Amino acid sequence: MTSPSTADRLRNFLSETAGEEAREAQLCRTALEKEFLSTAQLEDCLEERDRRRAAGEKVRLSDVLVSRGVLTPQRFTDITGLQDVGLRVCLECGRVYDTAGQPPDVKLRCVKCGLELGHAPATAKKTTTGSGIRPAVQIPTDTRPRLGKYALTREIGRGGVAVVHEAEDPELKRRVALKVLKENESTAKVIARLHREAAIVAQLSHPNIIAIHEVAMARDSMGQSVHFIAMDYVEGTTLAHVLAAKRMPLPELLRMLEDVTRAVSFAHGKGVIHRDLKPSNVLVDRGGRVVLTDFGVAHTEMFGTKLTREQAVIGTPQYMAPEQVQGKVSEVDARTDVYSLGVMLYEMLTGKMPFEAESLVDLYRHILEDEPPRPATSSREADEDLEAVCLKAMEKRREDRYQDAHSFAEDLARHRRGEAVWAQPVTGWRRVKRRLRRNKNIVVQISVAACLGILIGGYCVAGITGAADPRGVPTIVLAAVVNVILVAWIWRRSRSQKEHVAELARERARVHADAGRSLLTRLDRLLSTKDWTEPEVATLAESAREEFRAALREQPKNPEACLEMSRACRVEGRRDDALAWLDRAIATSEYFPTAHLERAILRLERYEEIRRDACGHHRDTGEHGSALRKEIEEELKLVQGHTRERREVMLAAGILALADGHDDDAARQLGEYAKSTVTDPDGWTWAGRAWLKLHGKEAEAVAAFGETLKFRPREVLALRLRAEARLRQGEFVGALEDVEAALRAKPADPALLRLRGIVREKRGDPAGALADYDASLKAAESPESYLHRGHARLATGHASDALADFGRALEIAPDLADAWAARGAAKLATGDA
Repeated sequence: MTSPSTADRLRNFLSETAGEEAREAQLCRTALEKEFLSTAQLEDCLEERDRRRAAGEKVRLSDVLVSRGVLTPQRFTDITGLQDVGLRVCLECGRVYDTAGQPPDVKLRCVKCGLELGHAPATAKKTTTGSGIRPAVQIPTDTRPRLGKYALTREIGRGGVAVVHEAEDPELKRRVALKVLKENESTAKVIARLHREAAIVAQLSHPNIIAIHEVAMARDSMGQSVHFIAMDYVEGTTLAHVLAAKRMPLPELLRMLEDVTRAVSFAHGKGVIHRDLKPSNVLVDRGGRVVLTDFGVAHTEMFGTKLTREQAVIGTPQYMAPEQVQGKVSEVDARTDVYSLGVMLYEMLTGKMPFEAESLVDLYRHILEDEPPRPATSSREADEDLEAVCLKAMEKRREDRYQDAHSFAEDLARHRRGEAVWAQPVTGWRRVKRRLRRNKNIVVQISVAACLGILIGGYCVAGITGAADPRGVPTIVLAAVVNVILVAWIWRRSRSQKEHVAELARERARVHADAGRSLLTRLDRLLSTKDWTEPEVATLAESAREEFRAALREQPKNPEACLEMSRACRVEGRRDDALAWLDRAIATSEYFPTAHLERAILRLERYEEIRRDACGHHRDTGEHGSALRKEIEEELKLVQGHTRERREVMLAAGILALADGHDDDAARQLGEYAKSTVTDPDGWTWAGRAWLKLHGKEAEAVAAFGETLKFRPREVLALRLRAEARLRQGEFVGALEDVEAALRAKPADPALLRLRGIVREKRGDPAGALADYDASLKAAESPESYLHRGHARLATGHASDALADFGRALEIAPDLADAWAARGAAKLATGDA
């Protein structure tokens, strides 16, 4: 009997009608209806709850939803305010309580932080108790900033996504370290990774591995919800600082490395691969005890889902093993950690890294191709045995390294005791063999030369001797044949020089492409804030494009790099450049559904522009528009026929319906797409555009553009289109707010200036409208701006000026029907009909 699928479990859970499960199901149904969470997020949390229950932990689904940040405490409280589901949450620490059977009006306090359930935290918390109120935790009166129950003492470290603070636990009167996610990095994925790290380390009870106390959420001094891990505080420094100081004697460093290696071996025994071993992730206390930390990118079979995809580069470059550099995630195992430990030993012996380079690409090439300089050439303390241990751990091939961390630790211990080590010194002959192994073409060339030498030499000898003994000739021929067979066998197993160079180029291209994608991710994160500037966006976009250009220099026929180049252009509104790069991607890889879909979307944007006149009415697009529409339809049908991605099929169907003029179907399909892929702001924008085409559906359009703006608060297109929808609703104040917000991002945009003029005119501000139309025309002459300025001038009694504007509009666009009508009305008003 097969186990039920995740979807079946979710369906069964949501249909529960009795007990605590029913109350949680009711909570989740409401959250789904209000779009506080997605089905995919709920499925992930349900899986985590089941996994934790299977491990013996008593945990509710609501605990997982809140702790992972999927359902915020405030939204949890919003739901329970609408219907009593017998659950309440603390807005301070996110702890969920089962309050079934309690009267709805009874006051309850959180036993962890003392805050009354359902009430926002205040700067000072009362600790009085009363009938039906649980006692609050006594809060110290010191002035230190707080995070939940913890009093923050000082910042002791900072990384890419988190800050580490020394803090005090007032309940247990002990110092702890808090790893706190930065506010702008607290995405659902990063929060999940924090919980994943805590769950991994919780399985590793070892004196040389950091101990975790809790993973939780609380409000900081500014009232913001933040996620953190509380762990042991280690008073001391990091191994990186110890190495940089160059004061610790080598025997003590070797003892520390052995302890770290045994901790790593213990983790391997629990199925955990660290994947980011380096001195800065090893703490050293005042007594010299080492503590391994930061399991944020660790791999374990404990979780059903993978943290990383194949081809992802995980780790710190200078400590990465060759298989990590190549992005071969499936090959990363205990021997990968052994390599990183070998690099740490090399650093201890020589005071420097085995490979140095100006660029990341060159560093990766050294790791893949070159032997590290012998430690003995840089350090007198690196004796032959210790050098052998170090270089064995750093072998290029996993098969040649220590096969586990325990073996590496044992060899370190043998050396420290003065005993012979297992590792064999690297002799000159072994170095030659390694070089030949990685450069098999040299072997082929030598063998061919030897073969020819035997043949030519043999026949020369036969000629000199007069071939007195013809029986010697077959022997020579046989030797030559054997050599030919040997050459053929080596040739079959080796790569050609051309293939080798191509592989290196692919590796370098991948490194650049990964760097470019990382910059685009940073750019996307920047656009999700409210305080970005155009120069910041331009700098990040250009940096990303430079990485993709470098990738294309290494690998010109790389369709993925062309696609990413297009996206880096599109983010700045450079549509023609984006289309050109998509053309190149498709020319390189004809059946590339994602590129076809994105090209169809950009073409549809152009088509929408040319078929709308100045008043927003549809008009005949002529042969050019008809041809463009046909191209869009054919491209979208190709996407539907070739893509395996359900989201691409859904988006293509909605866009195709929009291009075909089936606006009702388009609005429905694009709305479904947007709901199913809640993190794609473009999906909501297209859904809003479809609603905007339908009479009486302005409210739906406003709501859709609002969803886009949740992800990108200053998205100019969404702000402009929402302003148009609000204008049609008669919500002039809201329309003005939207268009002014868009103008703060693009202050000289002529279309936005014209739109603000229209809104001001509708609000009865003709002077302000005229100023905007003037500014729009100064930025770029257009028939639309002349038409609207003419209307404003006519309304303020300047009929002759209005006639001039209408005339100029018709000079630019003779088929602009509204301009003909307006000029006719102006002539009647002046008696010039």
